[in-house]
Amino acid sequence: MAAAILKHADASKRVSYKKADETVRLVNEKLLRWKEEAEILQQEAREDEMARQAALRMGAPRPSPVEVERQHADMARQRQDMERQRMQAIQWGRHLVQPIPQMQFLPPKSAAAKAYAAREESARSAAPSEETWSRVPPPGSDVPPSPGDKPAWAPQPPGPPP
Repeated sequence: MAAAILKHADASKRVSYKKADETVRLVNEKLLRWKEEAEILQQEAREDEMARQAALRMGAPRPSPVEVERQHADMARQRQDMERQRMQAIQWGRHLVQPIPQMQFLPPKSAAAKAYAAREESARSAAPSEETWSRVPPPGSDVPPSPGDKPAWAPQPPGPPP
């Protein structure tokens, strides 16, 4: 029985060693590939630098300072446009919705409240039945409101209280 256990343990040990050996070999291959890629990138960078130096020696035309300034201004304008578009995308739902180009936004609340109050005033003077309607008590209420008071449940116009 002990011999069988020892034989089984040796077999398991061999399998474990094989797997560990394969893992180490794979890691070494990966490291070698990374090293080769780094060497290739360095060689390409050296070749690019040599080509740039050769172009400078050949007297390649350089852009004028005015042209350089114009290019910088164009790049700054493009960056501002991209930032504005990014902010709009965030505001309108993370690139899901774009604002309508001719969208008209409502005036500020104070202007809207004044317009609403003016409209209500003109409606009251034109239709007295609306004022009577606002004094009707809610269903289930036994006490009628006094003729001059508006009940608390009646809709109030927006804005500061009168």
